[in-house]
Amino acid sequence: MKLNYLSAHKLKKMLKSKEISCRDIARSIFSRIEDIDEDINAYIRVEKESALKAADKIDGKISAGENIDDFTGIPIGIKDNI
Repeated sequence: MKLNYLSAHKLKKMLKSKEISCRDIARSIFSRIEDIDEDINAYIRVEKESALKAADKIDGKISAGENIDDFTGIPIGIKDNI
């Protein structure tokens, strides 16, 4: 399953049910970025290492049974031309 095509709502549901991990989501997104960004040049900067560390931290909280906020663990991209 290509996680990068799923909605934030579906990803959150899958995180809560432990079908996937935050690291799985992050790896899927980074894989997609690596596949297409050379052609579309959408990203100025990608924070892969810090995102993976954050994903692992969130996965630990989920494993420990902690409740997480709605968009915790869901990747976002920020436009620079606001």
